[in-house]
Amino acid sequence: MLLHILVVLLLTLSNWASPLLKDGADILASLKVIYKPAGSRAVDCAVCCDVLSALFHGRVDFFNDTVYAQEQVYWSEQQSTPKPTCRFSPNEATEVSAAIVAIRLTECPFAVKGGGHAAFAGASNIQGGLTIDLRNLNTIDVSLDNKTTYVGSGNRWSDVYMKLDALGLAVIGGRNGDIGVGGLTLGGGISFFSGYYGWACDNVNNYEVVLADGQIVNANTTSYSDLYSALRGGGNNFGIVTRFDLNTFRHGLMWGGATAYPLSVNTSMYDAYYWFNKNADGDPNAALIVATAYVQGAGYFFSNDYEYVDPVINPPVFENFTSIPNISDTTRITDLNNLTVELKNTQPDGFRQIFLTATFKNDAQLLSDILDIWFADIQPIVNGTKSFLPALVFQPVTVNVISKFSRNGGNALGISAADGPLTIMDIDFQWGDAADDDKLIAIAEGIIAKSIALAKSRGLDNRYLYQNYAYITQDVFSGYGNSSKARLIEIQRKYDPAQGLRLAAKGAQGQAYAELTKQIHRAGDIGGFDVSQAQAPSNPNFWKCAHDAGYGKAVIRGYRQARSTGKGIDPNFVPAYNAARAAGFTNIDAYMFPCTGTQPSSTCKSPQAQLDEFLKVILDNKTIVHRAPSVV
Repeated sequence: MLLHILVVLLLTLSNWASPLLKDGADILASLKVIYKPAGSRAVDCAVCCDVLSALFHGRVDFFNDTVYAQEQVYWSEQQSTPKPTCRFSPNEATEVSAAIVAIRLTECPFAVKGGGHAAFAGASNIQGGLTIDLRNLNTIDVSLDNKTTYVGSGNRWSDVYMKLDALGLAVIGGRNGDIGVGGLTLGGGISFFSGYYGWACDNVNNYEVVLADGQIVNANTTSYSDLYSALRGGGNNFGIVTRFDLNTFRHGLMWGGATAYPLSVNTSMYDAYYWFNKNADGDPNAALIVATAYVQGAGYFFSNDYEYVDPVINPPVFENFTSIPNISDTTRITDLNNLTVELKNTQPDGFRQIFLTATFKNDAQLLSDILDIWFADIQPIVNGTKSFLPALVFQPVTVNVISKFSRNGGNALGISAADGPLTIMDIDFQWGDAADDDKLIAIAEGIIAKSIALAKSRGLDNRYLYQNYAYITQDVFSGYGNSSKARLIEIQRKYDPAQGLRLAAKGAQGQAYAELTKQIHRAGDIGGFDVSQAQAPSNPNFWKCAHDAGYGKAVIRGYRQARSTGKGIDPNFVPAYNAARAAGFTNIDAYMFPCTGTQPSSTCKSPQAQLDEFLKVILDNKTIVHRAPSVV
């Protein structure tokens, strides 16, 4: 069987354009005749990994391999926790294509890692599935006219900048050199150069993409133009991008660095911020980050980043900040990569992390009041929490920057110049002990909720959520507005009709699923659910959300465990039955008949009897529809 699978996959690699394959449709049908998924993640993913290992010797690493352990090191400790069945590191787009076909064949859940800089577990790693690590897609080539840089999606921004700095060139990319090219660009991508060019997503000339059926296409303004527009802020829900062709321009030295201030200057700080956000349109060279942080042993302070595209010391646009007495100042004339390394050093690897975000209209008093909320909520726990480093970050989005979002047909973010100027808020917590997870996540979510409520009460709120700072429970794509979200879903369904790469990344299920999604990903990553905590049967959203997240079998195991341990099951099973049927669990009606009050008692089964029979059918006949989780 394995030999047959390998032969067909090899045909895929060598004959992608062949009419025999009919855009990838026949290849999967042929394979399905050879292999039918077992319905067990362990079995199906073992087959998937074995196929890829046989095809691509030395690029698939298993649990006991040395390279596997090295690749499991992520920026966020939560991301290192899930243990995939194997990790596959393709060398080129055709190998990614083969992996997609193998995934579709075996129905093995998967995740994709670019730079691996997301905070939450499951963003670019997966428990018991396949992790595709793009680290070998690391080419960086510049066109002969120096106007385009072809960047493999496995690069980090420091890799790109080191090469381009030496050539006197630059691209619009990340400000932290450790962040991956792919994640930042697909999520939007704030840049030091945004005053001139907009965000990173506005400056991609072409995307090389592997679609959900394995096809390799180029998306740009003239080819797959709808896909091109969706990738500009729509995240990685449309395929796996293997190369970004980036707009490139001449650039030399610049000025910038970090300046620290005492917390007592907060009124002057936020007045200066307000002025900058309103008036910096007149100087597109300037970029600003205003952050408040707490460091154990050092206390509270502001730590701001000022960057200026030209090598001008203390440019006038920052005068309202630089006139405030500071504690320390690293601003200097340097190159782009040096500045991104400095920002990287403020976010070290190996700690537990969470980001959450919100967006507001420009208002100094609102920022000051949010600082009070942040301070009040973290103050009781700052000294008793291991390695705790909380930060409150504000970043301006000027009208000038927003005006660049319409470049090349417009991006997917749903923001217009009439919305600006805006402020993006980032709540950033770092800590050292998993025992503090629930406490700190709850505090961070509370700060966000209070801040949004306060802004709404003053008419200063904005629906937009910056994807690259969003937590898994935040509904990013609703924040783009109904029109943009509907178009993204339409495009996603066009290029992924089987829904293998769904628009569910980072909480796109909606706020109604937020808490369930968090429970599902936490429990699903360890292989089971405690129904006494999740109360799944009484919540009709649970089955659908668990199914969408790719954890159907884990739900079943959780129910079995609950029955065997005597925890019992919520008797309100009818909503779960209805939601399970709607979510794609097949043949339910042939085996289960929930009590409706009109059936005779002799045929009305108890909820536990219904559930036991339901489980038996699913486990015996493997009728669960099991999809791969979204790539994040």
